Amino acid sequence: MRALMEQHRGIGLAAPQVGLDLSFFITSYAECSVAINPTITRYMGERVPMVEGCLSNPGYTREIHRNAVIWAQWLDERGEPREGML
Repeated sequence: MRALMEQHRGIGLAAPQVGLDLSFFITSYAECSVAINPTITRYMGERVPMVEGCLSNPGYTREIHRNAVIWAQWLDERGEPREGML
């Protein structure tokens, strides 16, 4: 998944986007690089506009609004519990 994300110059990729029926994602821009079974525990900050794309539709982007910061719990790639900002 990491190679695919980097090949397409992405900043994050979720398992279902590549046909995996699993609850995890990878990212290159947040406190974590692998989040297994992530659960959002609170939203923080104002909603801000962000431009996002999708590997399913190369070249297609759309502006969406998301909270500036979210706080979550997840397991890292070693199965250790983590908590922090995403």
